Amino acid sequence: MSDLLGDKLEAGAEVCSEGALKAIDVLIARVQADYPQLGAIVMGLAGTVHRGTVTEVFGYDELRGVNLAQHFEDTAKLPCMVEGDMHMVSMGYWAQCNHSPQAVVCIYLGEVGIGSGIVIEGKVWHGASEFAGELHYLPIENNITYAKTHFKNVNMAEYYGKVIRSYAALLNPDRVVLYENSFIAGKADEIRKICATSLPTHAIPQIELSNQFNEDYERGLFAAASHLLNQQVN
Repeated sequence: MSDLLGDKLEAGAEVCSEGALKAIDVLIARVQADYPQLGAIVMGLAGTVHRGTVTEVFGYDELRGVNLAQHFEDTAKLPCMVEGDMHMVSMGYWAQCNHSPQAVVCIYLGEVGIGSGIVIEGKVWHGASEFAGELHYLPIENNITYAKTHFKNVNMAEYYGKVIRSYAALLNPDRVVLYENSFIAGKADEIRKICATSLPTHAIPQIELSNQFNEDYERGLFAAASHLLNQQVN
């Protein structure tokens, strides 16, 4: 919960013992009761969302095929946005850049897999069906298996190098943000070296290591909510 200035009013975690959708419905009802001035609902989901409908999801299979945006708009009677979490993260990263890059790719490896978000000239790039950034589908040998084994015994410097080189060839970003995790601890320079030895100098993006994943995610949620509210006013 944030106010219009972006100040956090409330934060917490919920146990979904009776299902994720019911837990979220109960949470929203409680928040609306506590904050009747609530103006918008924004959600970032570990998966892919196309026009509000969950197409792929990690950990909450019951949400697959559900139009969450429409569901929450119908139940809460408020404007709602539901997107993949990495789209929100990349939006939040770009929002705090003083010298904004033309194209930035944010890459995160978490408990349910690896994904990325893309911002091009200030706009999040979703792709035709909002599938952009689903890195497990890159044509890297055993890539889908890595998602199931959580990268057990994988050379992560080489893996990240392949991902960055793919983006360099297809998108040519000027910056790539790697969110810190135990798999790449102490390997940033090795990743940079792999990219430097396999890409032309003019195609090598600035590779930045960040420990601000949660902050960028929350900033992205706030930016999305602000956009929804501005749409209502205008």
